Amino acid sequence: MLEKHYYCFAIKPWSKNVVKSLIKEPQIYLWDWSQIKDIGTRFENLVASHLLKAVYFWNETGLGDFGLYCLRDK
Repeated sequence: MLEKHYYCFAIKPWSKNVVKSLIKEPQIYLWDWSQIKDIGTRFENLVASHLLKAVYFWNETGLGDFGLYCLRDK
């Protein structure tokens, strides 16, 4: 519901195993990162939102069919 009102967006995890990527929780980011107090988390939100905007732009201009996924390594 919050995504429909442009309050936040989710970036789904990527994995070679499809089942693992469906089980893992998506990363949630806010469009208005000024509400976040921690500077590290705020910067991560800033980068994620700008990457997502770039992906939308590339898809809309016909440069390809791109997606944004998060990858966590140990």
